[in-house]
Amino acid sequence: MKRTRILPLVLAAVILASLALAGCGVSQTDYDELFAQKTALEAEKQAQQDQFDTLQTTKEALEVENQSLEADYGQLTTAYNTLEGNFQTMQEMRDAIEAQLLAVSDQLAALQAVYPPRDFTSLRELEDWLLANDVSDKPITSTAEAWIGRALEVQEDALADGYVVSVDYDGPDANGLYSVFCTTVINGNIYFWDPETDNVLQDTSLGTVE
Repeated sequence: MKRTRILPLVLAAVILASLALAGCGVSQTDYDELFAQKTALEAEKQAQQDQFDTLQTTKEALEVENQSLEADYGQLTTAYNTLEGNFQTMQEMRDAIEAQLLAVSDQLAALQAVYPPRDFTSLRELEDWLLANDVSDKPITSTAEAWIGRALEVQEDALADGYVVSVDYDGPDANGLYSVFCTTVINGNIYFWDPETDNVLQDTSLGTVE
């Protein structure tokens, strides 16, 4: 665009110069008209140059702003990646905490099922529990101490399952012998059994327990 607009200006200058050198007779009107065209073209050229300079300045400013935006974008990308990593870490921590919470909840539910320990609700419940317990499946002991140890095993197993079982013994008798047994209360009645045989009997000598 700039070249096509400069060409008329050059031609006008050449014509004026040619006319002046040739000494041709040119009217003042024609001369003024050509001179006005030259002046207008120079003004337009200057306006075009000013517009070009403005656009160039704007272009340079935009390039600087673009570089700044690219730098900001790089920083934001880095910050985003950091936050993404932190978020992933927090998710993993949350999942681990939820898993721990679930495990603790399961443990608490298991404890609540057996704590506080309680009496057996019926003789059938006691007999079913003794049938499932394996202490009586072990070989018969030969000493009172080992016999008591078996009774204590029954007591420990019962407590782990949430039941109250006591350990007691009689002796020694005239022959130096002992009797070891476990006891529990069912609906106010006392029941006892040999921990090595699981043969449950009701103690009627003491009546009921209030």
